[in-house]
Amino acid sequence: MADTKKQKQHFIMNFKIHVRMAWKKAAGDKGAILYEYYTWKNEMLKRVRKAKANQNFFIPMSNIGMEEMGYGMHRQTKATAIRKLKRAGLIDYQREIGGAYQICSLN
Repeated sequence: MADTKKQKQHFIMNFKIHVRMAWKKAAGDKGAILYEYYTWKNEMLKRVRKAKANQNFFIPMSNIGMEEMGYGMHRQTKATAIRKLKRAGLIDYQREIGGAYQICSLN
């Protein structure tokens, strides 16, 4: 049986290259960046909430949060990429006035 302490120290993102390429095709390089940030945050939430492997959450795509993790981009660029991903049928999003987009992958 594996040691759970060692498993928690070595987190590996559930990264699907074909999905990343679909996001990149729909929204360019910024779509690929959004996929990486979204996947990282979604996988972390799954671990914290002990969720099912195929469950996706709405993840806030805040400017500050993305900048702190090295995924910074202009807010208008991010908004355009998110709208392109929505049109392509890859994501769904929620947004309140003055708040960050919250996206959920449909894959």
